[in-house]
Amino acid sequence: MLITLLSDLGLTALFAFALSQTYQVWPPTHALPERLLRAALSLCAALVLALHEQASGQASGLSLVAVALVTLRYGPLYGLPGLTVAFLPGMDPVQVAFQTAGVLLMATVLRPAVRVDLPPGARLLWTAPLIFLAGHLAGHLAGHLAGHLAGAVAAPAPPGGTAADRRRAVQRPGPDHARAAQPPEDPERLVHVPRAGIHGRPDRAAQPPSVHR
Repeated sequence: MLITLLSDLGLTALFAFALSQTYQVWPPTHALPERLLRAALSLCAALVLALHEQASGQASGLSLVAVALVTLRYGPLYGLPGLTVAFLPGMDPVQVAFQTAGVLLMATVLRPAVRVDLPPGARLLWTAPLIFLAGHLAGHLAGHLAGHLAGAVAAPAPPGGTAADRRRAVQRPGPDHARAAQPPEDPERLVHVPRAGIHGRPDRAAQPPSVHR
């Protein structure tokens, strides 16, 4: 666990250093090519950190840092590609998508209060936890809801079917019930009629044998 966390922090520091190399002048410029380059580096950082977390089996959530930073800096349009993390192989797409969307939404809402263009201050003590808390809470609720829906769909039908099936069975009885409802035949009506022979006479084979004395 500790080794995985240290390696995640090392990768985060590596991508932060690579991002810092895009700032060559002071005051920093924010032309469109520079914005696209920084957004691409942030997306690469999110993808690499997510794959590293998946390979190590420890979810530290540091892949959301890149999404939050680029959203706080340039707005939600540049942080929106971070949702592609949910489509990586082996990821839970619903949970990861809601987790990333929660961070993206909260970073957009708190962007005017954070003001990353200003020096760090006390405002970061309450805004940063809110951003990542919203993301993890959204991911947890989405995973819990998806599990309940999957269980409801896969639940077997109760014995005897539903109430509607039982009502239909009562209204439309089967052939066994129809035969059982018919009255029995009268045995006195069953009269034996002998078969007729070739010339219209009763067939001897159909008559009972006579007794010769």
